[in-house]
Amino acid sequence: MKASAFQSAVQSSAGSGGISGPSAAFGKILSRPRIEMYFKTATELLTLATFLSQKGCFAFNLTNKGKNEAAGLLSSTSLLMDRDKLGLDPLPDSACPPVHVACHYSMKFQQGRDERETLEKFQRFCVEYCRRGGKDILLISGNPKPKFFDAVSLLRTLQDLAVSATSGMTLLPGRGDVQMDGSGEREMIGEFMGILKRGDVRFGVAFNPFFPEEMERRAERERLRQKIATGLVSHVWVQLGSDVCLLREGLSFLRDVIGGEGETSSSQKRKRKAAETADVKSEEQPTVRVIGSLFVPSKQLLARMKFRPWKGVFLSDEYLSSVEAAEAVTLEVLKAFDEFGVEVLVESAVRGEKDLEALVRLLEKAV
Repeated sequence: MKASAFQSAVQSSAGSGGISGPSAAFGKILSRPRIEMYFKTATELLTLATFLSQKGCFAFNLTNKGKNEAAGLLSSTSLLMDRDKLGLDPLPDSACPPVHVACHYSMKFQQGRDERETLEKFQRFCVEYCRRGGKDILLISGNPKPKFFDAVSLLRTLQDLAVSATSGMTLLPGRGDVQMDGSGEREMIGEFMGILKRGDVRFGVAFNPFFPEEMERRAERERLRQKIATGLVSHVWVQLGSDVCLLREGLSFLRDVIGGEGETSSSQKRKRKAAETADVKSEEQPTVRVIGSLFVPSKQLLARMKFRPWKGVFLSDEYLSSVEAAEAVTLEVLKAFDEFGVEVLVESAVRGEKDLEALVRLLEKAV
């Protein structure tokens, strides 16, 4: 495996004492992986974030796994972005880098009474999220498919808004222009449009390359093409799984799609051109980031996945047979991530020293 910043960080950490060394060693080895946050209260979140930041980890994911969680996601973002509460010196003088938060937004759990209310809820969330210092939002459709918007239809609507909307107006699919009620709504929409034009909020989408059936994989790839084709996707989050061959096929496909920006028809190209003319997108487009998920295997986690597997997560019998087997697969996954330039999201819980040490050991083995 070719040398990379990721490998250099691991090697540097191992050479300076590894998991038993000072927090600076943790900082080097954890400079790349993101951590999905597991907590029940704001106090637990603050304790966990403070612990991780002291160890050198500053990239956190907040999940949306239930209805009416928008307010909680926003308050959690505010907490994580408060450097004083985390015991970090203020920027730009601090030696510690900025804290980075990525928030998951489930269309399944954030439905309104109709299309208009669902769209307005999302727009308001984006405005409040940006006010709290957040930038990245992972759009998740959920299963079963939401009634009003899924990730594809929402991105297409946002694309139309970016090109066609005027002050105080919003565009809903199949309804044409709808006048917003009240100055407060108009101000919110105006602020959202400014956020969209400036790129203050960045949208991510999910991609699962591990479906066992070819037909399902084709459908998933087509949906990804449609998402990328809107020109609004800045990061793709790859589902976790254990079939490394399917992972490599999916990452190769993803690299090709990102290179072509997912455009598959002349109409999509015309929309992109219109967006550029409207100054919605700059001529120099940032590279689409790719983030891949993995578990740090443990006996408890394997038992849980064996008897109550997560929907859409495909783990082989070999992977689930032992911690050693699962680690061997995970190391192959990390090799693929390194080869394709994929960032790492740790989806298993990291709650303290023991979990962190297991993560560091796994990353050291990947060198």
